[in-house]
Amino acid sequence: MNLELSGILVAVFAGAFLLILAVLLPALTQGGKKKRLRQLNWFDGSGAATQPEGAAAQAVAHAQSMLSWADRTIDDRADTDRLAISLERAGITLRPQEWLLIWAGSTFAGVAGGLILLPWWVGMPLGAAAGFGAPWLYRQLMARRRVNRFAEQLPDALQLIVGSLQAGFSLPQALDTLVRESAAPVSAEFGRVLAETRLGAELEDALERCAERTDSQDLSYMVMAIRIHRDVGGSLAEVLTTTVTTMRERFRLKRQVRALSAEGRLSAYVLVGLPIAIGAYMFLFRSDYVRPLYTTFAGTLMLAAGVVMITAGAFWMSRLIKVEV
Repeated sequence: MNLELSGILVAVFAGAFLLILAVLLPALTQGGKKKRLRQLNWFDGSGAATQPEGAAAQAVAHAQSMLSWADRTIDDRADTDRLAISLERAGITLRPQEWLLIWAGSTFAGVAGGLILLPWWVGMPLGAAAGFGAPWLYRQLMARRRVNRFAEQLPDALQLIVGSLQAGFSLPQALDTLVRESAAPVSAEFGRVLAETRLGAELEDALERCAERTDSQDLSYMVMAIRIHRDVGGSLAEVLTTTVTTMRERFRLKRQVRALSAEGRLSAYVLVGLPIAIGAYMFLFRSDYVRPLYTTFAGTLMLAAGVVMITAGAFWMSRLIKVEV
């Protein structure tokens, strides 16, 4: 019992330390864009750097050591670039190293919570799965929301570019007008495109990278149209007008399909969420009734089978109600 309690305490303190350190890491190391500007405040009038002292210096040292570990871990991963793109797609202003620390802290915290609430042989795998999957799920949800918002704003943004081209502006000038007149995330993404072109990148290549970051097939079509126009000539405004019209028709069809599949999606949400909600309610208010599910071997098998069946059913229903347009 003492050994089990010691393991729980170690997991709790390790998870709390990693999670707090990961959350405070951008502030300690000035990892974000705005926080990097605060480095200017570290210099006094004579130009000498004033370093933090005491507890702040110790915290920065711990943060730097953890960041070095994350750097070495990231260097060994083959999908570092893909992780960086997924963070940019979600609008998360963290580097892959900082995100890895948050991931590790969340996993430790999940293990600690599982050990506190459940027996160790059930709580450890469930807590590890929950702590490991929570940051991934958050990143996916934020990425999907940002991608959908970008896709909704793109036709209006391209219409603004068409109007600027018809008024006599060049394409870079039209993009600059778009950045100043549009809202996020369109303004942020096209502002990055302009920044890359000012650093010497080709406009089409910068737009292609923007399409990759935002997972926008429509923007890829626009880049293809610009490349063709550059090769064969003609009126770019007319080409983009046709592209905007096609986008609007696709969105109209998507909204129609979404309205027709609303009943199926609602049924899927109810069928998947109902057993989870009832199980959580019984665990909180009638824990003695459901305790055999996670304290006995047969109950654990039944619980695992139920989780597998619910997951398989949710995946099957998501495929049925998803219509590609």
